[in-house]
Amino acid sequence: MLLWELCYEKLPYAEWNTKQISDHVLAGKREKVLKGRFKNPDDREIQLEFIKIIQDAWRHQAELRITIPALRQRLEDLANKFPIPFDVPEINDYPEIDEEIPEEVEDVAVILLNDGIEMHRKKEYKKAWECFKQNADLNNPVAKFWVGYYLLYGHHGEKDPIQARKYFKEAADENNHAESQCRYAFLLLTDLGKETDETAKGKLRKEILYYFELAAENPENRNADAMYYLGDIYVAGKLKVKEDEERGLNYLRLAANNKSERAVALLKKLGK
Repeated sequence: MLLWELCYEKLPYAEWNTKQISDHVLAGKREKVLKGRFKNPDDREIQLEFIKIIQDAWRHQAELRITIPALRQRLEDLANKFPIPFDVPEINDYPEIDEEIPEEVEDVAVILLNDGIEMHRKKEYKKAWECFKQNADLNNPVAKFWVGYYLLYGHHGEKDPIQARKYFKEAADENNHAESQCRYAFLLLTDLGKETDETAKGKLRKEILYYFELAAENPENRNADAMYYLGDIYVAGKLKVKEDEERGLNYLRLAANNKSERAVALLKKLGK
């Protein structure tokens, strides 16, 4: 509704009382979405995309609504596609109203993400995949992690580690999802082994460390696997980092405290 208000510069439901608004919204209806006539084709495209963003943001079924990170990204993409030069004079271009855009009819029921996770636990992989894909297509970052997981292990069909990596990165960046950050970094390790260009390898090493550290230091859920990998990297000076035993042991002990058997085994091997 805030986006609508900014777009049309009006108060929503201005002449209605609280009951009228409540009945209208609970029935799945929203404010009128009007399309104007612009001379500039870019203005028309901006308007239509902005209207689509509004409609995606206020969908009646909560599971269909665009997430805040995805909404922000679409607004940023729109701003980058149509930049406004600083020297352009202000133009009060208020278009004539051309037509009202009809409300979208939602005829596809989306399976709740938690229900999909429960299906996964029950090994109902086909149903779970449908749920995860539906929600990922609606830009749910956690669902993107699950799509990546299914693509990585082939629960829905053939394995596809390249697409899995793509989904893990999106979940890692859009929702600061710790396990996605760790899995994305781990998949980059496989790329590092295949890369021959030294410049590209250097960039990969930095990216791997960056995502492992994001996962290990994640304020929502510090990832024990990422702690283990960082511990191993710093203790042994892998990925061409400067050997730092103290830092590496700290990560390994944190991982061990988070029930990482590999960290426990490595600490014993190191006599620590």
